[in-house]
Amino acid sequence: STPFTITLPSSPSANDTVVISNAGAALVTIGRNSSNINSAAEDGTLPQGNSVQLVYVDSTIGWFEI
Repeated sequence: STPFTITLPSSPSANDTVVISNAGAALVTIGRNSSNINSAAEDGTLPQGNSVQLVYVDSTIGWFEI
């Protein structure tokens, strides 16, 4: 019930994959750690009861949500 942040790896390689599931926290912030998320230089958020799979593409796209 307390919001918290999960920080993505600092030196990802192409095709690295991360799966995050929010099974009970109020709101999870996904810290981008200097890499883009879906081509945007912004942290992501994951509401309660949701999951996301991110794949690292390159320095322009960064982590891509699939």
